[in-house]
Amino acid sequence: MTGTSTTSRERLLSAVIEYVADHGVADLSLRRLAAAIGTSHRMLIYHFGSKDELLIEVIRAVEDQQRQTLAEFDLDPSLAPDEVTRRMWHHLSDPALWPNERLFFEVYGQALQARPHTANFLDDIVESWLAPATAMRLEQGVPPDLAPAQARLDLAMTRGLLLDLLATGDRAGVDDAVDRFIALFEAWRAVEENGRARAVRTVTQLIESDTDPDAVFALIADPRLIPTWAPRLGSTVTGDLESGWRITKHGEDFPLRVVATRDARTADYVREITPGRDECAYLRALPRPDGGSIITMVLTLGSDDDPTVVATSLHEQLTALATLAEEH
Repeated sequence: MTGTSTTSRERLLSAVIEYVADHGVADLSLRRLAAAIGTSHRMLIYHFGSKDELLIEVIRAVEDQQRQTLAEFDLDPSLAPDEVTRRMWHHLSDPALWPNERLFFEVYGQALQARPHTANFLDDIVESWLAPATAMRLEQGVPPDLAPAQARLDLAMTRGLLLDLLATGDRAGVDDAVDRFIALFEAWRAVEENGRARAVRTVTQLIESDTDPDAVFALIADPRLIPTWAPRLGSTVTGDLESGWRITKHGEDFPLRVVATRDARTADYVREITPGRDECAYLRALPRPDGGSIITMVLTLGSDDDPTVVATSLHEQLTALATLAEEH
């Protein structure tokens, strides 16, 4: 597809998203939609195939926007963990998003019934959120072995209470439930931190790049490139998706688990140091408002690691990654 048609497609999709937000999709036809946004139904069919396929594209685009919003809250150092959760909830529960959220749950239900047009809808409807949510919880101090489950719980809580809000309109009730969830998490976190002999520590660094975030994602999703820009993680990487990856560091060979999520532009690297103990690196490529990318990396620390030294090394690695992205 040419650059011009891609731009046209993106412009049409943006217009459809705005229309759905303002009017919903009840009794919506492609002809009426086309007339409302100043195009023809033939152009909508050319770019999106059908009304059902178009609506799924709308859902995916809106979901991506919400993940970017979560990332922006998460990157604000002035916000405590409870405030990040509360602000994200207030954003998602804004009535302006209700038409899109009603569409989401409608298509979700159709996908669970295996309607043909939703064949691929469930593929990443959960996974695309787990990577960024897990990275956020790790940054907040949740242990690596618990962060994925906490991220799944966060997602289930949010979607469940959004469905409750859309069904009942009980704003006070769902807001109280969110506050209760936050209070339980903070109480658990305090007990967990006090009860652990060794707190799990992380270091986070970010860097800006003029490279498109999709191009950056293509690099971080390929573990074979790790030694090129992140030699601290390992000197060589062997294997493949089918047989599994292995990474060598200081002459020792370790299993490497890689989870890459295209929609969220995240790549998680988990290197098993000893049975039951992992070293984790979590990367994400966020769109920069004025073009280009914001690349972030969260790294778990060992008991003997100096955070200042690791932060310096991390920044060097991100600089090398940005350079590699610009060269590609």
